[in-house]
Amino acid sequence: MRPFHQVTNLNIRDFGQDNWGLPRHWLIHQQFDPDWIEDLQTVLEKTANRLADFGGRNYVGERVSTYRMTGQPHYYLITWEKTARESDPDDSHIATRTEAWAKAIFVSTIIAGLTSCKIYVTERPFLSITDVNELSATLTFDGPPPTIHGMLASKDDTVSLYGRETSTRSHLETTLDLSAALWAVTTNLKPSKDKNIAKRLERLNVDPLAGAFFYKEYGRENEGKSPYSPLDVACELLLNLKGGELMDLVTKIAEKSLEIALPFGASGRGKARRYELVFREGIDAMRKAQKVIPGMRQLALTGQTASSDTITELKQLAAGTLLKGLERRKESKRGEILVRAWGERLGQLVSEFMDILVDDLYLGRANSNFAQLIRLENSLADGIYFYTDRNLSRLWEDYNKAKHQNNNQTETTEE
Repeated sequence: MRPFHQVTNLNIRDFGQDNWGLPRHWLIHQQFDPDWIEDLQTVLEKTANRLADFGGRNYVGERVSTYRMTGQPHYYLITWEKTARESDPDDSHIATRTEAWAKAIFVSTIIAGLTSCKIYVTERPFLSITDVNELSATLTFDGPPPTIHGMLASKDDTVSLYGRETSTRSHLETTLDLSAALWAVTTNLKPSKDKNIAKRLERLNVDPLAGAFFYKEYGRENEGKSPYSPLDVACELLLNLKGGELMDLVTKIAEKSLEIALPFGASGRGKARRYELVFREGIDAMRKAQKVIPGMRQLALTGQTASSDTITELKQLAAGTLLKGLERRKESKRGEILVRAWGERLGQLVSEFMDILVDDLYLGRANSNFAQLIRLENSLADGIYFYTDRNLSRLWEDYNKAKHQNNNQTETTEE
């Protein structure tokens, strides 16, 4: 607790290469190891010295203060507060309730990890419990806003050390993962005010692939550039924690689409279109096929399950449409993608790709509902963008290496 005995603060932002915020430090280590503790103490001491120069407990701004409880030597009162001058025109200096809770969770998880103390977090000027010995969880949150639950590893308003006994990450560590990742996203995307964490939490609460959405959002804001650390690490961590089966499906779709074609260019305008082209055209081919199959039109009205013959016809028509489009692209040598196969091999890959879209996506994830499929399309496209951007350079390297080896074998045979 020594670093908290001074008025200090847990910086969530980076201020240059020599003054990183704590979310970046945590995303680098992701465990309570000696290096992380040393980094934490350095940040807290630097911040405490800076705040002391600006008035200590009279500092106008954001601060964390620690007080001993009179007559209770084993208890501390730790306050997070953010003050602003009444005439301040910048609304970002006035904390919203969601922002305050998000920072309180970040502070409390760090303190709990350092001290193994039980912590009760409240915004009330009093405790709503009568006996602190009744607290069983490591962290207990007293009535946080509903949107905050996206930041917690558990389903209720508590966080525990559960998980360590099975050699997995505890709820405490996972909560800190989520908190650090969301703060890294908030401070590296536009708008980047602290209060905008509410917007990122809303996305995370409804979209399992929110990490891919944030990753792609950076590209939109920066002419197709890929995000740098810590944003890329934060997005990947959110997908690992929240993506689940939907991210597994995205990976399956993306891997097969990249077997069919490799996008040209990993930056610049049109990057998202190139990355998602095979998937988007596959969905569009399914949409066109659905309109001309009588059985599919009837299903849209009745909600019944499609017969095996209807599904087979859907696959064949959609695969044929996608195949023709890819063949035209190969013949015209349009510069968006490199179609990697031809002839029967290309037809086989397209057929396998359509099996995934129909069986795993349409019948499985979308429950045979085309309207639900269309609602999923953009979220899945975000995931495909993420997977492609993280793997494209390796795939191009493998492709060029294989091409070079084939050329050498051809030259040897001719000799």
